[in-house]
Amino acid sequence: MLTRTPERKQPEAVDVHVGRRIRMRRVWMEMAQAILGEAIGATFQQVQKYEKGTNRVGASCLQQIADVLEVPVSYFFSKICPVEPRATPAAAPRSIRN
Repeated sequence: MLTRTPERKQPEAVDVHVGRRIRMRRVWMEMAQAILGEAIGATFQQVQKYEKGTNRVGASCLQQIADVLEVPVSYFFSKICPVEPRATPAAAPRSIRN
């Protein structure tokens, strides 16, 4: 019998970017992971996972983090590399009626 090993998923680029921005701001404020974790009701290990992008930060948690770090939520998405737009079918031209 073959035993399957779960494949490790790589974090999404946006999760890594948001995590880096969290860490950058936290370090700039000279705040320990444990202090941030306590303020948002999480452990320092959970904060580590957020900062690495291993765990995705939910919207309400991101709002709490933004409040603690005294920045708008948009701060975490600034300077993100633009993603190429998905291909969409061209819209059919509309005729102009008088």
